[in-house]
Amino acid sequence: MSIDLHEIELALHKKRNEVAGRMRSLGDITVERLPDPIDELEMLTEREAAITQMELDSRLLREIDAALRRIEDGEFGRCTLCGEEIGPRRLNAVPRATYCVACQDEVDRSRTHEDSPLFSANEGF
Repeated sequence: MSIDLHEIELALHKKRNEVAGRMRSLGDITVERLPDPIDELEMLTEREAAITQMELDSRLLREIDAALRRIEDGEFGRCTLCGEEIGPRRLNAVPRATYCVACQDEVDRSRTHEDSPLFSANEGF
């Protein structure tokens, strides 16, 4: 299995447009007080969900833009940690991937470790 760089670039642009459109539609987050506490709680919950979605979409846009820059720079398909090639199956499944599977596992393990209540900032990586 190989990668079609043009196909991946088109998919990244399509996803970027989709996410940017979703962010524009979420851009009208309002803060208002409602007389009914239940309505106000519901609006607060919806607003929090919209903010969370905007944060996720913002991160996704940064990842997509970085992948598009790597294509432009001729660095697409190389792990940014170890420099090895990222497998075509991974790139076809996750075109914005920056790490090979082994490095992604290591990054995920370190994030899980940092999120652990037992993690100490003095431990290092």
